[in-house]
Amino acid sequence: MVTTCVDVVGRYFLNSPLPGANELGQLMMALLVYIGLPGVTKRREHIAVGLFEKAMSPGLLAWRNRLYGLLGALVIGGLAWQLWRVGQQTAAYGDTTTLLRWPVAPFAYVCAVFAGLACLVQVAVTMRGDAALGAESQT
Repeated sequence: MVTTCVDVVGRYFLNSPLPGANELGQLMMALLVYIGLPGVTKRREHIAVGLFEKAMSPGLLAWRNRLYGLLGALVIGGLAWQLWRVGQQTAAYGDTTTLLRWPVAPFAYVCAVFAGLACLVQVAVTMRGDAALGAESQT
């Protein structure tokens, strides 16, 4: 936030933007999203739309939520795997950011690790037995 503020003030009032501020903002945003993912998953605060919960029996609702939880874990696990592959590819190519010349691979690896943790948390939350809790409990 400070970086963006300094960049905006420099750009519009001093005609001298902060070099690399855009790159830094993009990298920090990616880290912010992925580092927060396990916590959001643990608290079951992902965006959910509840359309038919009132029409479902508690048993069917619990079964459906477990299925969705495991599918979600599969998706997050696939994302972690792909992020790890991106890290490997960018490390092999020696990719860096344009202005700051920071290597990209460490950021991809950190995102992959936290996505992997979110996958494990999703499995744990789903298997813990409170899978009946979800969008319907937040109404």
